[in-house]
Amino acid sequence: MIASSARREKRAFTLIELLVVIAIIGILVSLLLPAVQQVREAARRTECLNNLKQVGLASQNYVSARRAFPTAGGNPDTWDFWVMQNGWPDFLPQNRQYESAGWMFQLLTYIEQDNLAKQRKDLGWEGGDYPLISTRISTYQCPSRGERFGVLGLNSVALGDYAGIMGSENDLPDGEWGYSFNEGQSPNVNEARYVWSGIISKGGATDYVTTSGGPTITKFPKVTFASITDGSSNTAMIMEKAVGVENWSIPDTGGYDFWELKGYYGGADWPTMRVVTDLAGPGTNPAVEVISDSTPRPQPWHSYPTGDRPFEKGFGSAHPATFNAVFGDGSTKPIAYQVDLTLLNRLGKRNDGFVIDLSEIF
Repeated sequence: MIASSARREKRAFTLIELLVVIAIIGILVSLLLPAVQQVREAARRTECLNNLKQVGLASQNYVSARRAFPTAGGNPDTWDFWVMQNGWPDFLPQNRQYESAGWMFQLLTYIEQDNLAKQRKDLGWEGGDYPLISTRISTYQCPSRGERFGVLGLNSVALGDYAGIMGSENDLPDGEWGYSFNEGQSPNVNEARYVWSGIISKGGATDYVTTSGGPTITKFPKVTFASITDGSSNTAMIMEKAVGVENWSIPDTGGYDFWELKGYYGGADWPTMRVVTDLAGPGTNPAVEVISDSTPRPQPWHSYPTGDRPFEKGFGSAHPATFNAVFGDGSTKPIAYQVDLTLLNRLGKRNDGFVIDLSEIF
């Protein structure tokens, strides 16, 4: 009998070999993770572009139905908040002849949110419940920022990430001011020409303070395709707005909240309208450049005035290299942060006579 009881040698991993394998796996994961994050961000950026594409399509349908583009609404201190709870005051006519809520509200019907738009009349602000502005609209929020919100009392306000384009502060005659943001006052003489020079213009203003007798209602000219003499495909209509990462969501009612807490319902103010301010014009206002969300802001960011930019009023995004824009013809394009501010300012004007070579922008 052949005694072949040769033992098969059993060999296990040594501790050193195990640690080497773990180290290799860790290196591979560290190399793979940035690539995965880049792919995810690319997908979010594409989704953001699609949001603006939907906004552009909605605006085209709005024009087809109403013969003009949506407006920025009325002065931002709109009476709608007060009126929904207390009824119309005697000194304010119920038909102001223009829509006081902004372009985001006006487009709700055209992004399949008609039931939400109707709540303004049926429910509004009654009983302290805010269904109209607390409902998140994914089309108005960039996925790179997530579901942004602000707190108004006990209620949550859904915030938006896109804004129409106003004229540069330095387009105004030297030493003059053209932005009338207070309800109850007459429009500034420079407003229509210098401030609302883009596709999204102001709806109107109601002056019940500086006039005697009944209130004076001013309607701003509506913007049609014929109004865009520079060409709708050459004029940016709405772009991503800058929001510092610390203010993506606003958990209380102090400071910065003032600009955002009207959400997508608010009128012609910073939550839904922004500026591109360069230093080429006659004014002395500091430049409002395109700025990434991750760029540190001067502190306190919301004060007047602090540093070069007194508060958040420009364009930018959470994307690492570009911010997105939709044009008057409904087309969308990403724009690099390094864009020349003078060109970008002109890109947002509908009839200044400067037709921008888009190869200089993108």
